[in-house]
Amino acid sequence: MGLPRIVVIDDSEAIQAFMRAVLASHYAITTASNGVEGLALCRRARPQLVLLDLSMPGMTGEEVLAEIQADAQLAGTPVVIVTSERARAKACMSRGASAYLVKPLRADDVGYVVEQSLAKARTEVARQSMPVLPIGIGRFEMAVPLEEVREVVWMTLVSPLPAGPAYLTSFVEARGEPVCVLDLAARFGIEHGEPLVERKLVIVEHGGTKLALCVDRVHDPEDVAPSEIGASPLPDLDASALVAMVKTARGPVPVIQAHALLSRGLVRRLPELLREAGP
Repeated sequence: MGLPRIVVIDDSEAIQAFMRAVLASHYAITTASNGVEGLALCRRARPQLVLLDLSMPGMTGEEVLAEIQADAQLAGTPVVIVTSERARAKACMSRGASAYLVKPLRADDVGYVVEQSLAKARTEVARQSMPVLPIGIGRFEMAVPLEEVREVVWMTLVSPLPAGPAYLTSFVEARGEPVCVLDLAARFGIEHGEPLVERKLVIVEHGGTKLALCVDRVHDPEDVAPSEIGASPLPDLDASALVAMVKTARGPVPVIQAHALLSRGLVRRLPELLREAGP
């Protein structure tokens, strides 16, 4: 993994040289001498942080900041304002800048502010990321929210569940508790890719109700970054069950909320069905 990339946008060659001297041992530094050049560089390089001068000819720092904030690919990039005008810097903070440095600059201050701004940005990304558990049924890949997963077990002996739809015809004992088995292949009208003994049960819980999802494959959990989360609809998937589209190690997959694959009435009837199936 390479060094975090920082773009320095400043029309002063002395400031550019100073930033390189202070930061180059820990960061990959790229510089631009005006706002137009700097904005193009940011869009091309996708830096982890921008050091932005406010007083430049042509495009001002405020205008560059506004363009960064308006760009969906750059909006989360921390921008540290570098200026001798404290009032302008504070105004930029209200417009989305993460911090500011007041000239004349001190090396220790620059290093500290950059480090803190990057740490804050990493924390924010982690907070907005989506942990998922990728699963597979037949040739199809999808995922479920990791926060809803309680455990994953090998397919085990199941008992019949009366009066359920074709994809909800059995239940299993999970840690002494009966849980209805939702066969995702039957629900989506596709074929399983593994024999019964090779399948897995993913126990998920939502709103206090558990379901055991019958799947062919379970992959390692992944923490999907915000930039890899979308909301593209799938024509063959109930929109209410689609949490998001995310990019994983296996490519783009839908994240599903399994309980939404059942009607509300059926979810409410699950305890009744389990009682009817009991001894």
